[in-house]
Amino acid sequence: MFKKEKWADKVALYYCHEILKKNGFLLWDTQFYTDHLAQFGCTEIEADKYENMLEKALKKDCEFVL
Repeated sequence: MFKKEKWADKVALYYCHEILKKNGFLLWDTQFYTDHLAQFGCTEIEADKYENMLEKALKKDCEFVL
């Protein structure tokens, strides 16, 4: 990720999260857990729990609308 302004990456993550939440998304898979993502509430979960959450999330009808 690149940025011209300090903290721009954090602002982008915040707004992406807010859009997902506003539109009813249930899961945001970041693939890797990092301390950076943890400050936004990211948690690491076991694979079997992820599979259950993913199955439920894929059944929900959502659109990424600003």
